[in-house]
Amino acid sequence: MSRARLSLALERMGPGDWLEFERFAAEFLAPEYPSLRTTASQHGDRGRDGQLYIVDEEPNTMIQYSVASDWDAKIRRTVRRLRETLPSTRRLIYLTNQVVGAKADDLVSEFRREARIALDIRDRNWFVEREVTYPQREIIAVEIAKKFVDPLLVERGIRSFAATAIDNEQARVALVHLALESEDQATDKGWTKRCFEALTLSALNDTAAESPLTRAEVTERVKMLLPAGHDTQVEEQIAGALNRLTRRRGPVKERDGSYALAFEEQGRLKDKIARFALDEEALKKELGEALQAAVPESKFSDEQRSTIADDLQYGLETLLLRRGEVFARAVTAGEIQQVDAQDVLSIITVAGRSKSAIMPDEAVSAALIEVLEQPSSSLRRHLRRLADAYTMYAFLRQTHDVQRAILSIFHGGELWLDTTVILPLFAETLLDDPQQRHYTTVLRAAVHAGLKLWITEGVLEELERHLNLCQRFAHTPTNRWQSRIPFVYTAYALSGSPRDGFDAWLERFRGADRPIDDIRQYLGEEHAIDLRNLLEQVDGAPLALKAAVQEIWHEVHEQRRGGLDSNFDGIARQGNPDSIARQRLVAHDVENYVGVIQLRGSSADSPLGYQHWFLTLDRTALRMHESLKDRLRMREVPDSPTLSPDFMTQYLRLGPIRTAVERELWTNLPLLTDISRYEYAPKELIERADSLRREIVNLDERITRRRVRDQLGQLKLKLGPEAIASGRGMEERLSTQIADQEHRRGPQ
Repeated sequence: MSRARLSLALERMGPGDWLEFERFAAEFLAPEYPSLRTTASQHGDRGRDGQLYIVDEEPNTMIQYSVASDWDAKIRRTVRRLRETLPSTRRLIYLTNQVVGAKADDLVSEFRREARIALDIRDRNWFVEREVTYPQREIIAVEIAKKFVDPLLVERGIRSFAATAIDNEQARVALVHLALESEDQATDKGWTKRCFEALTLSALNDTAAESPLTRAEVTERVKMLLPAGHDTQVEEQIAGALNRLTRRRGPVKERDGSYALAFEEQGRLKDKIARFALDEEALKKELGEALQAAVPESKFSDEQRSTIADDLQYGLETLLLRRGEVFARAVTAGEIQQVDAQDVLSIITVAGRSKSAIMPDEAVSAALIEVLEQPSSSLRRHLRRLADAYTMYAFLRQTHDVQRAILSIFHGGELWLDTTVILPLFAETLLDDPQQRHYTTVLRAAVHAGLKLWITEGVLEELERHLNLCQRFAHTPTNRWQSRIPFVYTAYALSGSPRDGFDAWLERFRGADRPIDDIRQYLGEEHAIDLRNLLEQVDGAPLALKAAVQEIWHEVHEQRRGGLDSNFDGIARQGNPDSIARQRLVAHDVENYVGVIQLRGSSADSPLGYQHWFLTLDRTALRMHESLKDRLRMREVPDSPTLSPDFMTQYLRLGPIRTAVERELWTNLPLLTDISRYEYAPKELIERADSLRREIVNLDERITRRRVRDQLGQLKLKLGPEAIASGRGMEERLSTQIADQEHRRGPQ
């Protein structure tokens, strides 16, 4: 039996299963300790469940079995009780179904030092690692797996825990098989074949030699998952999948026109689904921890924790489904969007979650974003395959020929990058973990896939102006700054770096004499981004198109020029009404949008078949196509040239060039490329960063930076719900939070 099934069985044991766990744990101990005696009885056990018998001596080794989730408190109560009732105790073997590991190191040291008791904790991993060491351990492991796990692995059980964002129960099983099929591997096999094989296996999930399905039954089950129409093509795809799956040593066996999973495949499938279920439980736990960090003052009962865990899983999978639908719609209809923090909040609000409403939607959204942006290394793989599975499911709901739809995406091409896409590259140099450098990874993967990256001189100017604005802020007292904190400086401060070190850090990208040339050289050497202007193309564009695009951008920049505008470019910011500066911003935006359209020349076979694109985070640019339809009325509007980083990430993972991307880059592509929370950092947060550094003296700079970064990270996560909901009133609320924290900390 696989380790995953035993681990899942122990994971699913709750307070009511203590007797089952006691019997299981005793069987594991018996080969090692033949003198083990069970002492639990209705008359009281004096603080232990068992002991090791010693002839003519007082027993000094006690055994405790427990399924309590709060293992620390349980052990402390047990030791206190043993010191009262059995003072001869010198060793306590504590067996638990929880995962403890190194978290108990301090507790072990404390009892050895203060109670003179050697604490030996044997947790879930201890059992899993020793399952096959003795026959009786294997037998009892199989028994508890049959009771606690096997019912979960059949179709009915899968529907109870997986794909909660999907209402159709059969589709839930199908999504699990799609996830198992989309393990982290960029293969040349077509997506249509992979999807239909997964759907066919999902239809056969509970079959065996004695309970097969006919070809007609398999076909009907798969067709129920797909949109109506194209019956002949769908039936051909199902027939092809059955033929491939029933080849020699394949996972499916065929006899007399009926089909069933091979015996070996039944075991492999149970192991895979068990690992999937374990990953789902781990995901719930990580989401819960993120939510607790966002609202640390909240206290929950066990029932509330269970409800919150279900809410969080439902919210996350609803988000992944929506993201998949957005990508599929972009591929089939050319409507490209960027999923950001506001979208997450909107999705969670519409989802409705549980009726208990224990936590506000903003807090749930903040927790989801935190986990999607920075998942633990153990969950990255699971989240990616979940995201891929929901994307494939979204495609299948629109078309049976997934491969054809994906092949309509450009195979190679040239990307013009907006300021909003490049500024994160500077900020990400502050991150120690390369896997958190989302934009760096996406652009590096694009280069590996053969795409060419360009910027215009206008974008270079905006980059230089923004970095200059950051430098001005670094030399200005925060209380005298009248606008938002510039994006790059916000990232710098949140990394824990000192204000007086900003100039030195900035020199990595530009010097004082020729800053624009320096930035151009840096982007070329570090990110393979070259310079190419599009002014000539804009000059040749239709006057009506240029005029409409200019008009839209004029209106947008007029709205943005106040103190609460976007802080990316810094050219017409600080409330500066300079019309010349605004004209330059408009000209830069028009050059990218109209220039890329003009480069395209003739129309493509599909809305996404072009070779030239404008990569941007700007919502105005991403929605420009719809705005132009309203402005130009009956005139034909060219296809949108914009791509979003979110679309780009999914394209690199799933598109036709995925096999060209270096595997490490491919597996590290981010799930979410939202940076909006950096735009909402209030001045109080920056002031807190400065004060923290003044409080921490005589420490190594690396330690100082880490402490500041971690404390700001906690405040930022608490700030997350407010940042997602609205920027208004946030400074006041954060000021209150910081003041409360200082009051609790007391004098240093």
